[in-house]
Amino acid sequence: TKTVLGVNIPSAGMAEGFQLVDVLLNHQIGGKWQAAEFVGRKIWEYFVAENPDPALVTELANRWKATNYDVR
Repeated sequence: TKTVLGVNIPSAGMAEGFQLVDVLLNHQIGGKWQAAEFVGRKIWEYFVAENPDPALVTELANRWKATNYDVR
């Protein structure tokens, strides 16, 4: 068993990996989706411009989370 961000993840092979990804993607601090904001910021910086507005990053993260992280 492993503990990641306060969540116990039992040893379960591939299912363990999937549960770990779920824990990371659903982690919030201060009502913000941490993984979605990090990835959204990196994509914006790469394709658009450096130093995006934090409000824009939050909006991107919320929209991406609302689609259950769908990238299509």
